[in-house]
Amino acid sequence: MSRRQSSRRHACFRCIELKVKCSTQGNDKECQRCSRLGRPCVFPSTLPNNPGRKSRIDELQDQINELRDQLTKRVTPGHGMSGDEAVPHPGDLLTIGILTLAQCNRLLDKFRMVKMPQFPFVIIPDSMNAISLRQEYPFLFVAIMTVSTEDRPALQKDLNHEVKRNISTRIIMNNERNIDLLLGLLVYTAWYHYHWESILPHMYLFLQLTVTMVADLGLDRQPNFTMGDIAASLGRPSSAHQLVANHSAAGKRALLGTFYLCSV
Repeated sequence: MSRRQSSRRHACFRCIELKVKCSTQGNDKECQRCSRLGRPCVFPSTLPNNPGRKSRIDELQDQINELRDQLTKRVTPGHGMSGDEAVPHPGDLLTIGILTLAQCNRLLDKFRMVKMPQFPFVIIPDSMNAISLRQEYPFLFVAIMTVSTEDRPALQKDLNHEVKRNISTRIIMNNERNIDLLLGLLVYTAWYHYHWESILPHMYLFLQLTVTMVADLGLDRQPNFTMGDIAASLGRPSSAHQLVANHSAAGKRALLGTFYLCSV
């Protein structure tokens, strides 16, 4: 149904021509100006119907629909784009077809052989494949896939948006703190300066988030030196067991990795 409805014009031809206000009499047959001047007062009966011409609102709606269709095609693998090149949306990279399982395993092997010796603070054992890494350390998995796709700049740029989405949503908005997020931050920050523009502002931001994560997880404190007694007196659960869990080999390496990144 057209947005332009046929309706009575509220001004007579003479007032329209003179571009003056047209006020009708009570009987709505002639306007006050024409009646006062003794002029014939003629109203156009209806607005001209022009179904071939769209209103501005219709044109804008068509543009919005077109943009929506384009975005839908971009986020859906198979619309003229391979699974590697499709733009990620929030979700699992394997489930939505951004990467195949074979590609993930190859990128993980590449990380072990090429990148891990250069930054031995995040160790992925040979017994861990892409599936187990994704299940145990989902954010670290995305970070490793991102830094290992330097030969695919377009894909790496899209994966970079997924990493930043996780950082903003999970770390900043949801205030999550765990080893998975810390290890992912370390990997992402360690190779960030090789790939992205506007390096310095983001580098400092990611480094500060990493330092904050280390402090919040208690990795910079001895596990037997906690605030558990004070927390208990305030009616809060003690975090001593969590601090002990964080002081694993992975946690200690993460602490050293954070110190290293802040020193270079």
